Amino acid sequence: MLRRPVRASLSLLAVAALAACGGGGGSSPKSPATEDALKTAVAAFSDAIFTGDTNDAYAYFTKECRDSVPKSDFTFMSKMAVSFIEGFADVKASDLRTGEVEVQNFTETSAEARAEIRDKNGDLFSAADTEGWTAWVYEDGGWHTSDCEEFSSEGIDLSGSDGGDPFSYPACSDLVDGQPVPEEFGTGFDIDISCDEGDESVFGFSTSCFTSDREYAESDLGYVFFDEGIFYSGEVRGCAPPCADLVDGQPVPAAFDDDSVSGFNLNCELPSGEESYSFEWDCFDSDRSYVQSDQGYAFVDDRIYIAGSFDYC
Repeated sequence: MLRRPVRASLSLLAVAALAACGGGGGSSPKSPATEDALKTAVAAFSDAIFTGDTNDAYAYFTKECRDSVPKSDFTFMSKMAVSFIEGFADVKASDLRTGEVEVQNFTETSAEARAEIRDKNGDLFSAADTEGWTAWVYEDGGWHTSDCEEFSSEGIDLSGSDGGDPFSYPACSDLVDGQPVPEEFGTGFDIDISCDEGDESVFGFSTSCFTSDREYAESDLGYVFFDEGIFYSGEVRGCAPPCADLVDGQPVPAAFDDDSVSGFNLNCELPSGEESYSFEWDCFDSDRSYVQSDQGYAFVDDRIYIAGSFDYC
């Protein structure tokens, strides 16, 4: 049985969404050493990941990448990245396609590229990541990406402890609402609630609460907090502090501080179990920033919570 911690890596998401993966039948793709040919390779690589053509995608790795990252690793990690995209953005990856490709530092032997992603209607799904430049080199008669570290399975067991199918999981029916997660889903320090429903696999992802370090695993079926190990069907609840902790005219409690550059958030849980999300804004007529949710707002510079509609900007 495959046992592994599954963590949603934003850098892996960027690689899967903005790098690329494609080719014909897994053979090394051929193309001229031109900028247009590079853009075509980047798009083909990315589109192949979205459509699940991992053999074709793997062919766009450099020889050094193919030597360091086995195809089985690449297949698993790219499928996990695609599953994360689908779960996080509520979209079918096969409906996504590469949009405009940008290139910098181009020579006939190397370059860097990044791309935007568009949905099936041609609308922008993801702009080119400012940090998402990937390295490409011209070798063996075609363009290949040398960025492959995010597809390595180092620290992840892909062998299957029973020597069987490394992509097999316990049955999804083994997860019962309100009951402890069976040990088959545990890793000792983590919980992976990936499971099988017939011929389909439901992948689970490990993450942490916005407003605390509390960790949980989540899939389309439900979630479980690591510290209690109880499976709950439905959407995550109990991740944010209670909205009642925000008191009008009082300092924002430390539990809402996320240590980010922007300062803090006002995410909180309502008595109904629903979560209220907050967003940061800047005043139109000054550089003053504030954080606002449906419950109220607080300015970043004084962090005093004010109930009601936003004012004084």
